[in-house]
Amino acid sequence: MMKKSLPLLICLLLNGFLYAIIALRNTSYLEDYRLAQNPDAPTYVALGRNIWLHGEYSRNPNPPYKADFGWTPGYPLLAGACDLALRARGIFGMNVLMSVLTCACLYSLVSRFLGSRVGWMAALLFALDPLIWMYNFQAMSDVPFLFFITAGLFFLLPVLLEPTQSSRRWTRILAGGTLLGLAILTRPTGLYLPLVLLICFVLWMFVDRRNRKTRALVALGIFLTSYILPGLWMLRNYQTFGIFALSGNENIVLVYYTGGGAWQTQHGGTLEEAQQRIQQEYGLPPVVICHNINAFDITPQEVDAQLRRHKREILTQYPLALLRSGMIGLPKSLLAHETGSLSYLVQIPRNNINHVERSALAPFFFWSVFFQTSLLLLSVLGVICWFRKRYSPIMLLFLGGYAGYFALTMVLSGADCCARYRMPLMLCFYILAAVAMAAPRSKRDNPALPKKVEWK
Repeated sequence: MMKKSLPLLICLLLNGFLYAIIALRNTSYLEDYRLAQNPDAPTYVALGRNIWLHGEYSRNPNPPYKADFGWTPGYPLLAGACDLALRARGIFGMNVLMSVLTCACLYSLVSRFLGSRVGWMAALLFALDPLIWMYNFQAMSDVPFLFFITAGLFFLLPVLLEPTQSSRRWTRILAGGTLLGLAILTRPTGLYLPLVLLICFVLWMFVDRRNRKTRALVALGIFLTSYILPGLWMLRNYQTFGIFALSGNENIVLVYYTGGGAWQTQHGGTLEEAQQRIQQEYGLPPVVICHNINAFDITPQEVDAQLRRHKREILTQYPLALLRSGMIGLPKSLLAHETGSLSYLVQIPRNNINHVERSALAPFFFWSVFFQTSLLLLSVLGVICWFRKRYSPIMLLFLGGYAGYFALTMVLSGADCCARYRMPLMLCFYILAAVAMAAPRSKRDNPALPKKVEWK
């Protein structure tokens, strides 16, 4: 039992250690959410506080409160409640708790299909990932998003992979679908994840035709329950703004970040310069207005209509540059570290620092680079080991579809894709790397490993 809970204990200890350092060196950061490094973070919390204090879905600090179209409600509701209860430390505490629960779900899910040894190693890799530590102490939606996805898959994959054996099938479908719906309301990038799972499942049904009617009903149930909450929110947006969409952020990203990355690659310079080119050429509102519509004399409908009108032309003007931009951003995100975030959290300047402070940041930097590089290499080896061990092919299909979907979201972020965008994708790396690490141990020495599945 102690061995099984070791990854959870490590997760708690490492995050507790970082909390203690922040409390010693940067106490005010734990008190005031407005000190967040990312400019999006204060808007999340301010929006959540307005919901709970005034019943207004707005990020305006004072009346009149204008309805918000930029953020979905999942994370603001959580962050606002935690900040009102315990200030910023409440938000970070929630993130740490969700990380521990994610670690537990990952262990249980992987152990069920790949054996307890692989599950234990996957959970351990999660606990040791410095990217998780950094975002546990930022008022951003990434950690809750990862939790809702992992918890949703914890409920749903057993009924997808074992539709005739799973007990309480429809309870699991309702719980898992609701959790995926919450993931979508936390970060809109998850909008098409249930659709990807459905496509993977349909593809597998052409290979394995057993119990097709039952499995089709299960897949349809998962698909429908996943979109109940997002559908209701899209209906709210239609009633409020006349736009049936999850948020206004999608067109902003496609025009100014996906398109901006292509223009940046084509013309050179910074992303900000590319965005300014796009704004001037098409007469669009500047990025600062798009991200803070309520602070200016313009409506979300006007901004969305202008961006939608020129979106296709902007994205297709430099197709090769668009491809190159994505191919630059993807590896950049996969290899990026968060030493700069740690520097901000513990108040150690990155420039003009003395030798002692430099050495204090160095272990984190080297561990981040070593960990992520090793994880990527082990994941490649894990795919090979998966075939050699003849593990479940349908689970590999789901992993491939899941990885492909979130890799595409990273590509669409353009050349400036940063480390946080890879967080959902890390689940696949943890699992595949764990398969590679567990491979040297034979099946005879580990009876918990499942029976081999025959490939068809």
